[in-house]
Amino acid sequence: MSITCLSQIALSYTDSRSDKVYIIQVQKDETTAGIMYKTVGYYGRRGAALSEATKYTGVNLPSANAAAAKLEREKRGKGYDTWSIPAAGIPGMPAGAPKLGAAPTGGTPVSSATPTPAAKAIVGPLPMLAEATDEDSLEFYLTSPDWAAQRKYDGERGVVSMRRSGFQPTNRKGELRAMTQAVNDALSRFLAQPDFSDERETVVDGELMGDVYVIYDVLTLRDNDVRKQSYAERFASLEMLLDNDLGMLAETAWTEEEKRALLDRARTEAWEGIIFRQIDGKYVNGRTKVLLKFKLWASATCRVLTVNTQRSVQMAVVDDDGVERFVGNVTIPVNHDIPEPDDLVEVRYLYLGEGGSLYQPIYLGVRADKDDADTRSSLRKAPPEKRAEAISVPAETAEAI
Repeated sequence: MSITCLSQIALSYTDSRSDKVYIIQVQKDETTAGIMYKTVGYYGRRGAALSEATKYTGVNLPSANAAAAKLEREKRGKGYDTWSIPAAGIPGMPAGAPKLGAAPTGGTPVSSATPTPAAKAIVGPLPMLAEATDEDSLEFYLTSPDWAAQRKYDGERGVVSMRRSGFQPTNRKGELRAMTQAVNDALSRFLAQPDFSDERETVVDGELMGDVYVIYDVLTLRDNDVRKQSYAERFASLEMLLDNDLGMLAETAWTEEEKRALLDRARTEAWEGIIFRQIDGKYVNGRTKVLLKFKLWASATCRVLTVNTQRSVQMAVVDDDGVERFVGNVTIPVNHDIPEPDDLVEVRYLYLGEGGSLYQPIYLGVRADKDDADTRSSLRKAPPEKRAEAISVPAETAEAI
């Protein structure tokens, strides 16, 4: 990790009782998750240790510059004036603060001991996560008028807070993450709407897939918390919000005919699966039974045990008692970097074979947003013979009602 000072404004204020300074920096923070931009203020009595306040963090450099310009206007409005920095530098700056025109600062100094990674700050809400449903329950959800269906996209969940000053994207753990410029540009079109301002926030929940962002749901609409509304009401709000960009809205099927057609497309086009949403369900942060996933292909998070001599790795999951179990090898496509031992990786597969290995595994990528491998009991088992059974209310639905 390295932090570079891209621009700096030095201000000071002096009267009969005060002699203080305020330093405003726009910084580039290069992290393992991508490049983030920050607007940081350093302030305090001249010559004393300065305090630090972060005014903006996000992937948008223009937003960081705008936050710096706004902060400068506020300080000048309170009587601050331009300060000529002494040749020896700014006294009292925190250790590790970058200097304008100097080489980037690093992270934690290297020591002989293995460093413990610092915990990432939780800055955003947790997205709504689906419980799994299976083939036995499928017919119920297809025929029930109380459930809608959506395509299950094969990306990374991302909640995005949108204000006129910019965006704050977070992952499924609520930690800051990066967005590509293409997604940033697509979302920027919303900020041109008259109702968006620094004081009015909209928070959407969707799936990030490289340069594409598909929106599933909305948590906050122009500073109004809509999580207690039904999904039908929240979806109607999304349709109005995305009126000129409905292609960003996840395709949704409401009737039995539409849901069956969606499932047919999922099978024909080899989608990962579909999602069922309870139409009257409220938004729940974290895992919930009012949101269900039916996977055509299963996927699992595995830990890399060993990198093989060819472009493949050995994988493991854990038993319910925490013991690791080998689940086979997976080839790493040439368009992916080879992961390292102990990395968590996502693998698509058909089922867990009787020999204990994943059948037809396909490597999807490293999972930096997860902390643990999946349990062996959660893996899809080899399919049984087809059965014709009466449709009943699935257990997970009975518990949610």
